[in-house]
Amino acid sequence: MADVRRPDRPATPPRPARTAGTWPLIVALLVPAVVIPLLVPLYDSEEPTLAGWPFYFWFQMAMIPLAVVLTVAAYYLAKRADRHAREARAHAGDGERGAGR
Repeated sequence: MADVRRPDRPATPPRPARTAGTWPLIVALLVPAVVIPLLVPLYDSEEPTLAGWPFYFWFQMAMIPLAVVLTVAAYYLAKRADRHAREARAHAGDGERGAGR
């Protein structure tokens, strides 16, 4: 059947997903939790101590909650970006289905 469009209902172009800038932010949140523990010379010392713990140990322990917070923030950003991308695809699909009616 021919593609017939209603003159009162113009075809709307698909709305682009606004998530392109979100993914670099997600990567920026995840990189410190991975890279900083790999930089051993950064924390390879005994001073300063914290409650008798050498810096080497308490710094690694402090990295755990920091990594958790960064990972949770990245998770929620990724979840939101995925939801926006799905909505954009669904909106684009509605436009294609509506054009053929």
